[in-house]
Amino acid sequence: MTEENPEKKFMKVLKDKQLENETLEEKNSYLKFIMGAIGVIIVIVILFFLTNTDSHYEKGIQSLSEKNYSEALFEFQKVDPDEKEFRMAQSKINYINGLMASGQNAYSNALMSLAKVDRSDEYYNEAQILIEKINNENKRVNLESLSKQLNKVADTVIIKEVAVETATEQVNEAEANKSVNKKANTFLAPLRTLVIQFEYQYQASGNSQGTSKKEYLKTMDSLYSYYTSTKMNSKEDADLFEINKTTESWMQNRIVLINELMNDKSGQVTETARMIKEEGDRMYVKLLALLKT
Repeated sequence: MTEENPEKKFMKVLKDKQLENETLEEKNSYLKFIMGAIGVIIVIVILFFLTNTDSHYEKGIQSLSEKNYSEALFEFQKVDPDEKEFRMAQSKINYINGLMASGQNAYSNALMSLAKVDRSDEYYNEAQILIEKINNENKRVNLESLSKQLNKVADTVIIKEVAVETATEQVNEAEANKSVNKKANTFLAPLRTLVIQFEYQYQASGNSQGTSKKEYLKTMDSLYSYYTSTKMNSKEDADLFEINKTTESWMQNRIVLINELMNDKSGQVTETARMIKEEGDRMYVKLLALLKT
């Protein structure tokens, strides 16, 4: 057997070593690729969770849109004061509290909360609509109360009229006139209530601005319409005739004055407004004196 040439043997070993190194490098490259790919995937997953996790404010918005008010409140209340959404979160808390209070007929609490809804809040217009509904409901209740009082008066008047009619042949003209006076006196009690309510709305409107002033004016218009449709007209009773005349003129004066103040954008009381007010004040004093008689 011939011995292999040492040079050829060396070259074979060298070639095998190079092949082994190349194989190892390929394995290392593949391993580096796998590790790099895993690292990229981990980074993507972390970024995904960081960027797609909803904040408490966003969760609150979602719950509010689904009308899950309790859950929305819970989320909005967890928004920290140093977060940029804190102001709007507080606005929405007031909106939800107002909405829930309104549903429970706690109108005073509802108005207090709804008035705090921020103007830049997307629920601001809905809050204003709800405020208007509550104010209209309060007006309806007030007018209904006045209506019940006047209906009681009307029932009393009807009873008296029937009594007079059944005894017409037994009474003289003086007694009939006395019945008219009794009806007039019975009418004065609810009229005093109506006058007090109207004056309250007038005074409140004078201390308010913008939308609130319009709301008070609407109530005044409603009370005036109610009065003109229910007032007692009696040509036989001069005092009652004077009361009706003064009441109607006084109400018209107050309504004209509020319209004048609303139309004037200068913020100053004009000479015209001052004169209207003074005339209205004089009529109010006169009306109070007439109602005491």
